[in-house]
Amino acid sequence: MDITNNVSWRSDNRSIATIDANGKASGVSEGKAIISASTGYQGVLYQRNAHLFVHQAKVSVDSTELTVLPLLSIKGLKVTPRNATIPDQHSKQYSKQYKAMVILSNGHEQNVTNDVSWRVRNTEIAVAQPSGKVHALDEGETQVIARLNYSGQFYKGEANVRVIETGD
Repeated sequence: MDITNNVSWRSDNRSIATIDANGKASGVSEGKAIISASTGYQGVLYQRNAHLFVHQAKVSVDSTELTVLPLLSIKGLKVTPRNATIPDQHSKQYSKQYKAMVILSNGHEQNVTNDVSWRVRNTEIAVAQPSGKVHALDEGETQVIARLNYSGQFYKGEANVRVIETGD
C-alpha cells in the first residue's frame, strides 16, 4: 500500500537535500542527509528514516523503498501539578501554570502543554488559558482538564485545583 501522500516528510539537513510534501527529494549540495517519513494512526506514531546521498546535485537513496514501522504509542496523558492550591483573585499570586505530558509506550514522557486544549470543570472557581495557566476566581475546588487529539484519538488528563481565600 502506497501512503506517500499521507506522511510528513523531513530532511535533517536542508543544506544538503530538501523534500516536499509529496516525498520528492531535491539535492542542494553534496553530502548526506537523513530523510524521515512519519505519520500517526490510532494513537501510534510511525516513523522510518532513509539515508540520502547527494553527488553533484543528483540524489541517490541507499534503499529503494522506505518502509514505515511502528515507533511509539501514547499510553496516556497526565497533568501536573496533580493537586494545587491557589490563593483567590484578590491575591497577587492567583494563578498556577499546569503542564501536560503524554506517557509513551517506552515509559518516557513528552511535554505537550502547548498541544492540548485546556479547560476547568467549574468556571466559577477558576479559568484556564490556552497555555495551561489557571487563574483563580473564587473559593472552592474543581478540576483542570487537558485534552489531546492525536491522529483522531482523544486523550484526557485531569488535576485538582483548590482556590482558598487569602483575606487580602
